[in-house]
Amino acid sequence: MRKFPKLLFITICLCIIFSMALSACTPSVPAFDSTTKDTATDGTQKPALEPYEVVWYYGGNGTEPNERLIEQAIGEYLKDKINTTVDIVTFPLGEYTQKVQTIISSGEKADLVFSCSWLLHHVPQARAGLFTEITDDMLTRYAPHAKAVLEEKWLPGAKVDGKLYHLSCNKEVGAQGGVLLNKALVEKYNFDVSKIKKYEDLGPMLQVIKENEPNVYPIGTCNNDTAAILVDCLGNWSGENMAIKLPMGSDEWVIACDIPEVVEIWKVAKKFTDAGYVRKDAVTVNDVTPDLKAGKVFATHMQLKPGKAEEVESSTTPGVEWIQVGLTDPVVRSGDVTGSMMAIPKTCENPERVLMFYDYFYHDKNLLTLVNFGIENMHYVKIDENTIDFAPQTEGGTKSGWRPPFSIWMVGDQFKNYLLKSENPNKYAELEKFNQDCKLFGKSLGFLFDPSPIQNTYDKFKASGADQYSLLMIGQAGDVDEAIAKQMKTWNGAGLQEVLKEYNRQYQDFLKNQ
Repeated sequence: MRKFPKLLFITICLCIIFSMALSACTPSVPAFDSTTKDTATDGTQKPALEPYEVVWYYGGNGTEPNERLIEQAIGEYLKDKINTTVDIVTFPLGEYTQKVQTIISSGEKADLVFSCSWLLHHVPQARAGLFTEITDDMLTRYAPHAKAVLEEKWLPGAKVDGKLYHLSCNKEVGAQGGVLLNKALVEKYNFDVSKIKKYEDLGPMLQVIKENEPNVYPIGTCNNDTAAILVDCLGNWSGENMAIKLPMGSDEWVIACDIPEVVEIWKVAKKFTDAGYVRKDAVTVNDVTPDLKAGKVFATHMQLKPGKAEEVESSTTPGVEWIQVGLTDPVVRSGDVTGSMMAIPKTCENPERVLMFYDYFYHDKNLLTLVNFGIENMHYVKIDENTIDFAPQTEGGTKSGWRPPFSIWMVGDQFKNYLLKSENPNKYAELEKFNQDCKLFGKSLGFLFDPSPIQNTYDKFKASGADQYSLLMIGQAGDVDEAIAKQMKTWNGAGLQEVLKEYNRQYQDFLKNQ
């Protein structure tokens, strides 16, 4: 056998060692799928994943008593799948944007955050470079179930400047402005809710409640329970400022003050205040929820969909039942297709791993149930294969240690959730029909306003404030026409007309490129 010269042999060995060292130093991410299988799609064994903790922020009540138990259950469930644990952090909605923005900006660990058209606003956050772009390759490799669920309807509408940063919750796509009425009081006074067609029609019922129920607010109007729910279904909106709207049947963006139907709602809100139907401290009350839970409110403004009354009863007001009454047409606004989403902050160390984790919530009912309803026999019990109820010891959920109020419409694929015993068994079929019946605001869906061409003016307009506008929504602005004039003077002085001109210029360009 021919022998290698000694020097050549040593050289080859050194090259091999050097090559191995380079390979060891080069990071790589294996092409995992996001299923529960332990083998890859080619039949080979998956490489073991290092442990990873996902720090997940979304809106809620704050820390739930059994939060740690839920986190442990999720970690145990995912241990042999993707070796991932989770730290769930929830803030009340009123505090959420400021707190999460501070956390992301400071570089504090945050892997997954709720960000949408109305909370931690997705457009400016994405444009500021605070979120990770989710490429089609990343979706295909690490979140195939999310891609399959969202691809046709949700992914295009979630993009910002042609790039995807958010994954939507698969849920109802439209909205209807209306009210929830306390069912017990409706039945007690034999109210005929079929006669309520518009906001003003509530007046006679509110008067009865005022005269006969001294411990009940006829309508729950305060800072988080306002006529804005109705107003915001009377025009499409795009960007941070929801006061700029596109009315139904129009191709021109205007300020809400110029929409007659909006002004009429403000005048009714003032009538309700003047008649004593609204609490005197409405301007200083930021949360009506405690009064709703206590049965101290007859009517509350609510964005509606099929089954909303039962959902509120089960998630927010256990023991207090509601009847829902629509007061606007069901519509699809740009904000509705971006109204409930999750994003991965740019500071996340392993966005691929986070995608693998969140992908489970689009196909795995066990994880959806853990987040939305808790642990079986501790927080809920199964009635049948599609239905659950609160566990007996929770006393209808009132003493449950895990009762997040919003996650069911924030997380993953809502259509894969169990129904609560109190809910309509046809809820999801009706949601699908609701989606089909919702009206579009022309061709405006997907239009995103970019303030950068007039950034200084836009910033001045934003900073000018909307005090009168906010007071009009709760009927506390005094004379409506005078309040509108005062607000318009403020906005016009801050460049409103230039902002509207740019809105419409961009919108016409958008229509040409459709």
